Amino acid sequence: MKIIKITVILYILILTGCTYSTQTTSGQDYITKYPTQPTYENTDDMNQAVLDVANVEPLLRFPARIGLVRIFNGQLTNIPPQEFTAWYDATKRLGKQFGEFVPVSPIIADMVSQPTEYYHQSGRDLIRKIRLGAARQHLDVVLIYELFSETKTAPLATAVANWTIIGMYIIPSEKTTTIGHANALLLDVRNGYPYGTASSTAEETDVFTFSGVRKKAANLAEQNRTVTALKLIPEVEKMLFQLKDELKAH
Repeated sequence: MKIIKITVILYILILTGCTYSTQTTSGQDYITKYPTQPTYENTDDMNQAVLDVANVEPLLRFPARIGLVRIFNGQLTNIPPQEFTAWYDATKRLGKQFGEFVPVSPIIADMVSQPTEYYHQSGRDLIRKIRLGAARQHLDVVLIYELFSETKTAPLATAVANWTIIGMYIIPSEKTTTIGHANALLLDVRNGYPYGTASSTAEETDVFTFSGVRKKAANLAEQNRTVTALKLIPEVEKMLFQLKDELKAH
């Protein structure tokens, strides 16, 4: 009896959408352009809030102690081995001129921050928690990166096989696409100054049988997050080099 084995593999990886930016402007220079008196009625509080928020100066000097913070599902998470290795390789490429990268411990951040009163902490609460944890570790800045993705599954023409017991297990009939996004922010621990941002996007597509498609789609999404994070790292490196040159000029 001849056994015919059919394997269908479709794997598309698209890497697009990388950006980075830097900031080294002076808060004092910024607020001197504001009028000394409010120009509209009932805006005193807002005007003062704008001045208070803007009044911040860049304190960073390289080499520095740079904290690494990974956020997923709105929570601080430990950095997975593959991502940690990639960050370690990046520190070797950057060299000692930038200093050292230190993962911010979620346990330390929990220890030094007060729990929020709400079930879901706000973004402001999370940033406060990160800065307090980084301060306890005596870090100068934190590089916060957040990963999120969107997964969609659609039937293929072979989806008719899902009506059969055997077909739903052996015939690929579901196309799953995951688009991952990563955003990074370099933030001063001491005064909250935002030095730079970076972002990346990665898309992955695969086909699965109907049986177990949810679990396989979840695995594809997890794999995609890693790809997106690895693609973010070169953008962070570019941002750091540009930032270093701009800080030198000040």
